[in-house]
Amino acid sequence: MARLFTIASDEALSSMVSNAKDRLVLVAPGLSSGVASVLADRIKRDGGPKVLSVILDIDPEVCRLGFGDIEAIDLLRPVLESRGLAIQMQKGVRIGLVVADSEILIYSPTPRLIESGSNFRREAKRDPHLGQRSRGDCSGVWGRCRGG
Repeated sequence: MARLFTIASDEALSSMVSNAKDRLVLVAPGLSSGVASVLADRIKRDGGPKVLSVILDIDPEVCRLGFGDIEAIDLLRPVLESRGLAIQMQKGVRIGLVVADSEILIYSPTPRLIESGSNFRREAKRDPHLGQRSRGDCSGVWGRCRGG
């Protein structure tokens, strides 16, 4: 029986891209350079899956928010064009979908801006008493977060 829940990491997405034989559909706000590189290499090596569709929100804001890399788009465009395909654009898409043959992964992309951690988390690792501060205390991290 297949797994019901998984983590939609770059490794998981790359694995699905690598293993798809007949059909690959990628829908997401953006892609990391790593996943794009795996797809580009796959297309260069063996033409990729028979049916291939890449649908992204190609907007600079998507990259600023950390949903993908502009380099991924620059990498994929010429490779897809070599197959007579193009990146299809869907403005505002904020869900991830990968269909690889009979496998389907639906996920909520986490912007790397959030995933990489905030200043608060880094400060908490250095200051074991940080969790004991009250919200009224505007020193340290809380002060920076509130503009203090």
